[in-house]
Amino acid sequence: MALVGELSQSLVHKGSGNKVSSIGAKWPPGFDANNRRLKGIYLSPIETQGQLGSLFTQVSKIERSNGQSTRTTFRAFLPESLAESIRQDSGSTYPVEAVIKAGNAVPGHSLVYFGKNKPSRVPSQDLRAAEQESLNTIVQNVRPVGESRAIARATEGGYSLEVFDPALGNGDIKSMLELYAEAYQVYTFPITQQTISSMVSNGNVVFVARGADGKIASSLIAEHCEFGLESGTQVSMFELSDYATFKHARGNGLITALQVFAISTLRGLFGNNAIIYSEDRAPWLAVNKSSAQAGMECAGTLLYHCNLLSDRSIQYASTLESLNVWYAPPVGK
Repeated sequence: MALVGELSQSLVHKGSGNKVSSIGAKWPPGFDANNRRLKGIYLSPIETQGQLGSLFTQVSKIERSNGQSTRTTFRAFLPESLAESIRQDSGSTYPVEAVIKAGNAVPGHSLVYFGKNKPSRVPSQDLRAAEQESLNTIVQNVRPVGESRAIARATEGGYSLEVFDPALGNGDIKSMLELYAEAYQVYTFPITQQTISSMVSNGNVVFVARGADGKIASSLIAEHCEFGLESGTQVSMFELSDYATFKHARGNGLITALQVFAISTLRGLFGNNAIIYSEDRAPWLAVNKSSAQAGMECAGTLLYHCNLLSDRSIQYASTLESLNVWYAPPVGK
């Protein structure tokens, strides 16, 4: 596919220097007013408990100067043994919410999500129990379907998968605007033609499924972020996000097909070194099932992480939603 070759050259070229996206690869953490949270990635691997304590102290100072924030969420690379030790510490200043095994990108390390919410932003115990029970059921019972089977199901249903070319024109942008407007009542950013145009042309990689009529039926975005750690290691991350399928096209396995297609394409370009992950809406079971079918592994849950409102399998009143973190293991691991 010619576009994949062009994509490779484009991403490699843009990878020089630090490329920052909404993934949040910046330090100190920045305040996100739409989601009322502080968010960032620490760019120096943490090697000891003492270094982690110093990091917590630094984050606490940033919190005190951002009183309007109701959530603090940040990530850091920790040795795998330290990550697991901290994960079991229920009294940690900043509890561990998720752990991605990231030794393929930073040898011997995991990418750890730390998170803390103010009391006004804590999910009820009943809600957490319902979401955790549903997630456990998916993790225990849903198995990967395999790339060929996932893609065959989509193609047999009359759909084709492709890497989206933002140069194709406004007709597709209008279709994607309609898609996201149908899928989400509240989203992490305003859904307008301008934001959709920016989303598909600012260095992210867009994967779409088209129906037999050539119109976009389903879409996902691989947000790309590349940055250098202070240790000298270059890290390339892709967050598979912004999942949406028109209601008339649901039930055809399109998100699973797009996920395996995206993972295969990105692994083909970046090998096993890239960290490929997703943050799936905890109350919408279908997308979590798709991630499990696509061969991704669950890493944990981010509590009331952002403002989202769409179809929900588990109902509650808040527009804040928790997200389940899933990641794609390196090929052969």
